[in-house]
Amino acid sequence: MALSVPYSILDTDLYKISMQQAALQHFPDAQASYKFKNRNTSMKFTQKSVDSIREAIHRMLNQSLSRITTLNLTSDRVLFNIAFIRRTNFLETQCTYLTKDYLDYLSSYRYYPSWSSWSYPTSLGSNLMKWRSPFSQEDAGSPISEGALEITIAGPWHSTILWEVPLMAIVSEIYFLQQDTDWSMDGQGARAFEKGQILLKAGCAISEFGSRRRRSFTAQDIVLRELVQARDSLKDETGVGVLAGTSNVYFAMKHGLRPIGTIAHEWFMGIAAIMGYEVANKVALKLWEETYPEPGVLKAALTDTFSSEVFFRDMAANPSLLSVYTSLRQDSGDALLFAPRARKMYEDLGLEYRDKTVIYSDGLDVPLTLKLQEHCTKEVGMKAAFGIGTNLTNDFTKKSDPACKSKALNIVVKLATLDGKGCVKISDDLTKNTGAPDDVDAVKELFNIPRA
Repeated sequence: MALSVPYSILDTDLYKISMQQAALQHFPDAQASYKFKNRNTSMKFTQKSVDSIREAIHRMLNQSLSRITTLNLTSDRVLFNIAFIRRTNFLETQCTYLTKDYLDYLSSYRYYPSWSSWSYPTSLGSNLMKWRSPFSQEDAGSPISEGALEITIAGPWHSTILWEVPLMAIVSEIYFLQQDTDWSMDGQGARAFEKGQILLKAGCAISEFGSRRRRSFTAQDIVLRELVQARDSLKDETGVGVLAGTSNVYFAMKHGLRPIGTIAHEWFMGIAAIMGYEVANKVALKLWEETYPEPGVLKAALTDTFSSEVFFRDMAANPSLLSVYTSLRQDSGDALLFAPRARKMYEDLGLEYRDKTVIYSDGLDVPLTLKLQEHCTKEVGMKAAFGIGTNLTNDFTKKSDPACKSKALNIVVKLATLDGKGCVKISDDLTKNTGAPDDVDAVKELFNIPRA
């Protein structure tokens, strides 16, 4: 099975593009660093996999087949070519909030090798393989068995912001292509079709959010093809939900869907680091509204960067700001507690909670989605929408034992610093924090959040 390689930088999630435009507007000179982390330390990477990841990015510089590519928006490969895409007016019609100046910037975008550095310690802790960049043969190190891959991306915030999704997709696909090969693509289409039908028949509004941790480019393509077919198979039925779109901009165009997404934790994290944690939620939402002033457009507020309770406290002091946001995204913690808490906040502020939507995006599968749909819409009385990721694009069983799941990688790329200041994410899973321990402790102390 060969590595599937798209040629477009639009093989990324929409919120990276919307945040890139906002970063260009408000922080054009900010310098950022991102760190890759494998949360499951028992799933280590072999030397062969690391070399393949490095080679995939090396081919980028040769303008050959690769996950991330210097074949930018003016590539001559028409199906993936954004010069072509712009001639079709896809971005202009589907993403009307992207300005011409920004689209011109995106058309000249490059992934520069100097932005990346790697290290690969062995499982024995003896050798440390380092590269000055992942594209050089210098310091390639001696052959080693297995280790924990560490990757840092550093450079202008508005440029490095696009690395996360393709980098994670490369790492995941190569891992399952070369290391964990006890799985098969057989039946993936039927599984995605069945999931789509079940959720749509239940009246759910669903979007596909699975780019970053997909099993492969092909797997995501199959999933979206089948979700579209599931939607079309129900077109004559009543009470059916909505296939709202996909977070992946390239696949949105390919499958005739709407690109979906707004804002991620890194926007709040970066603003907190350089402007202060006390005002981070307020300033982040205000600056976002300045970039996207059209009512109802990209107005989903992410609540849990420093815990949802902190967000709710901040919004209690800024009801006029909250009123322009049409939805809240729940991305960590107890999903069943979120909608009642959100309703109470809206009621306390005199805002009509029935007009607002809760977007659930944390570890969703079909049973949980159905449960939350019933809970949010019928018990709480708010609208619900669902962004389903890994359970769609990386839901596999072992070929040797179909009753056993083939686990997806639990990997992340998080903003580590902005202008040299450490960035922190607390979330509603209070033991799952991102950032240097001292920075995390300081933020928890500031907000009176338990440390464990």
